[in-house]
Amino acid sequence: MTRSSKSRRRGSASARVVEHLHATPRPQPTEALRVALRVRKADLLAALRGLADRGLVTKTEHGWTLAPPTG
Repeated sequence: MTRSSKSRRRGSASARVVEHLHATPRPQPTEALRVALRVRKADLLAALRGLADRGLVTKTEHGWTLAPPTG
């Protein structure tokens, strides 16, 4: 299996982060997300930064969580 086919099968790191946070009731520390999603720390941090820049996730003192809905 090639790297690109693995990426397609697993989905983007950003989408997987959002799915995981949606399914968890509490904020998740970065390391817990990395282990649960089985991604490299650099890839996870890039995804989290991108999601935070778009206002989709926030970091609290307890970890990462979905941002509250706006509107």
